Amino acid sequence: QCSSTCFSFGDCCEDYSSVCGAQDPNSCSGKCGNAHNRKLPCQCNVGCEKYKNCCKDYASTCKASGSGSGRPSTSGAGRPSTSGSNTNGVSDAELVNLFEGLLSKDTNNVADLLILNTGCTTRVGNPRDCSTHPLFSSVDTSIFRKPIYRKLRAVYDNYNEDVTVVEDRTRTERQEEDAFLDEVMQSTTMKTALDFLKSKKLFNKSNTEFKKFIGELWFALYSRGNRILGSSGFEHVFLGEKKAGKVQGFHNWVYFYHLENLGHWEAKKLGFKGTGLSFTFKWGDEQKPYASMLIGTSPEFELALYTTCLLAR
Repeated sequence: QCSSTCFSFGDCCEDYSSVCGAQDPNSCSGKCGNAHNRKLPCQCNVGCEKYKNCCKDYASTCKASGSGSGRPSTSGAGRPSTSGSNTNGVSDAELVNLFEGLLSKDTNNVADLLILNTGCTTRVGNPRDCSTHPLFSSVDTSIFRKPIYRKLRAVYDNYNEDVTVVEDRTRTERQEEDAFLDEVMQSTTMKTALDFLKSKKLFNKSNTEFKKFIGELWFALYSRGNRILGSSGFEHVFLGEKKAGKVQGFHNWVYFYHLENLGHWEAKKLGFKGTGLSFTFKWGDEQKPYASMLIGTSPEFELALYTTCLLAR
């Protein structure tokens, strides 16, 4: 047969791919290292082994050739190093200077509007709560009238923390994501980060394409097992997830305050220093033995920080 369904039934003509230009969606041929594509039934990058959604020929086609690593394409940029070396021309000192500059000019940083009760010092994974008071003892609620925080909180009810439940991403939810991204992209913080990435040739496309890239990187759904599209980078980092009785991700102070304010958990703190907090907490019946997050930093700062680190390292 010479139709798109022949791949599913295994009855394609021998020259179907070469003559008709079609690719088998169940094969890694020509797709090694490609970014996750939720429309495909299987994947062909290093993440597929972790999430158990590799195509059947991933090992023979991609691993054998050493071409299985992949991230969303930045088109024209050399592949960023993941080892922390400076092979891409960006030094650790340059990244430190960038992030310190972004932090000093983070106009939506609200650390001075928060008062924390860090409580006791405990050990990793201690199940006994020795900090009986809420972490946030005082929060100026004018924070949540700021557009970036208002739009961040608008997406909270779009997600189910259970990674075994398929996320639906309705039209309304996508519009809320887009409104949040628009706010992020127009910030000086993200514009400065993009200028840096372009200057280092880590991203060579237009500003419009950068927003598209950020949207795919953070909001595209992927599977954490059994090909269930129940997770995204944004949900993992800025909210949190549960899998097999364990809390995963969860690195944002705004969502922690949101749930604490609703009375959804108790927190046991390990210690607090500067703008960073390390602690252990219990979310429902599940406890995260060791957690860490920045406190008071803006959503655009954290997205700029994490995205730049991904591309540079």
